[in-house]
Amino acid sequence: STTSSSTTTPSSSSSTTSSSTTTPSSSSSTTTPSSSSSSSITSTAVVTPTPTTTSSTTTPSSSSSSTSPIPQCTAPQGGTRKEIRGTLVSTKTVVFTEGDEEGVLNPDELVVGKKKGTGLKMSVIKFDLSELQELHDDKNIWIYESNIFLTVSPTSEGKHWKSQITKLHRLAVPWDEVVTNVGQLTSEQNIDESTGQTKQLEKEPTRDMKLKTDFTETLHKWISPYNKNKNEDYYGVALVSQYVDGSDESTDAMDVRYYNFDNVTEEDLQPWLDVCYKEVEIKECEEPYEPVEADIVSSVVLVKGEETKTNETLTHGQDNDGKTYRTVLKFDLEKFSEKFKSYQINESFIHLNYLGPSDEESPVERTVTVHKITAPWTEDDITFENVEYEDEPSGTLVIEESRLGGTEVTIPIHDLTREWVEKGVIDNYGVLLKDTAEEERNSVPIYAHDDTEQYHYPPKLTVCQHREQSTSSSTPILTTTVPTTEPIATQTTPMVVYEPYCESRTKEPVEKITVWVVNDTVIVDPDDYDPEDRTLCVSTSAIKIKYCWDLTGKCKKQQRRDIYGKIETNCNCCLPILKTVETHTFDCFGNIRTLKMEQISSCKCQICGRETADMILAGDNEIIEQDRGAGALLLL
Repeated sequence: STTSSSTTTPSSSSSTTSSSTTTPSSSSSTTTPSSSSSSSITSTAVVTPTPTTTSSTTTPSSSSSSTSPIPQCTAPQGGTRKEIRGTLVSTKTVVFTEGDEEGVLNPDELVVGKKKGTGLKMSVIKFDLSELQELHDDKNIWIYESNIFLTVSPTSEGKHWKSQITKLHRLAVPWDEVVTNVGQLTSEQNIDESTGQTKQLEKEPTRDMKLKTDFTETLHKWISPYNKNKNEDYYGVALVSQYVDGSDESTDAMDVRYYNFDNVTEEDLQPWLDVCYKEVEIKECEEPYEPVEADIVSSVVLVKGEETKTNETLTHGQDNDGKTYRTVLKFDLEKFSEKFKSYQINESFIHLNYLGPSDEESPVERTVTVHKITAPWTEDDITFENVEYEDEPSGTLVIEESRLGGTEVTIPIHDLTREWVEKGVIDNYGVLLKDTAEEERNSVPIYAHDDTEQYHYPPKLTVCQHREQSTSSSTPILTTTVPTTEPIATQTTPMVVYEPYCESRTKEPVEKITVWVVNDTVIVDPDDYDPEDRTLCVSTSAIKIKYCWDLTGKCKKQQRRDIYGKIETNCNCCLPILKTVETHTFDCFGNIRTLKMEQISSCKCQICGRETADMILAGDNEIIEQDRGAGALLLL
């Protein structure tokens, strides 16, 4: 809680270079969006200038001033540079002190660090980002570059100076949920990991000093370049002090103080942002069509002339070392294989998470084509040379040289998806991604293959569907007739049908959860460990838990023989697909732990009675008194 005082992928991301002989030798997989104009977070000390701009100005890239004494971000071609300056009305600030139950709202100064006689302090600024957020929600924008400007005041308090920096963090919880207990103020329950840092302050400030710090990665937290659905909750940016010599943050020294918003301080000394962005078109399903997503089940990178394969990062084309790559993708289309209710298929898109070029110093434009694979394959036996595919591409997309890293690549494959669905998905062997300039040695595009790293998203297929509404008022007639595999003719697009058998739902109410942990890091089944080897932990916040729900009873026919040899039905076929999600914070008897836990990502039905199901015929149908048996008795 807060009280008012008497008087407020990626420029910074770490990159990993694959040493495998089957991946581009110069490729780097960035964990967060990158800006083409900067490859690392930097902070610059700037002499305090005379204000030359008004607040909240929007400037086209062609008219950005190059003679301003304040370094500015450079708007991308066709983009815009915007300044976001705050006031006591539009921008809120708060200073939290460790050990104090309430924070101080809109103080005279923003304070970070620790001095003798007080607890550790952390300050939070909440700029008014509503205009950018609304624009992102309405039209989609990519933020190429952004800076935050803070002015150090020569009013530090304490007995002796220690060299320190101020780090930027996304505040992870609302202000009234910030935990100020000793040792927890700057923990993961309150803030995310750092997304930037100011210039090192080696000596006690004796004059106003303006600091310019890269804000791109921080801003991407709330305005994701990948997809607006990935935006994180905006509670403000937290300023946290860190000693350069590695001393504990609780060590007494002198604090650092920054100018805040008030009616006296010059506007240019107050905190402000500049943001360089442009609007982009992201292909999405349009009403009345709704998106239905198909998850990736296999992704493999094939290397010309080599038997070994990889899927650590996905790519296509010939890299600077002369290795040529193609990528194979296969999506789970099980939900489209059965035909019970009517839908119209409109458009379909493959979505890839573009991380950036393999050579960030010399990116080039690349064109990728999508080809239908025509024969079955396995990850063990498929190679660059033996994969069978159609020469005519089913989709094409240009990856521009200036494309922002961390963004979503959307490749249309409308006709191919309709063909798959109309045939009951009997020939879905996946697709091949191929570069149109395979003979040209150059930088190649890199894509994420899964979500094991933060801000990485796996490939997916989106199918735009519209449910056909019946115009008849009569009650539908149920029939046991097997639906035809022939498409139903319409005057517009072919009509196809499907109904999911099971789906994931969220357990209500959403509450804190309890888990058992061994070795302080691994969540386990308590029945597998002795009481002295396991620890009980409770999540510090509520966590959404999903469960699988059988919609129609179609998933419930799983058969087995009892001890007398009779066949019985076991209702246990709507099964979860698990994945390891982002970490959550738990309290383990006073010890705060960050744990990874498996949760249900989706649910899949094992349908009894289908010839294509991986089940074995157990016996003839059997009527047990007045209960109806399954159409075909199958045994898992």
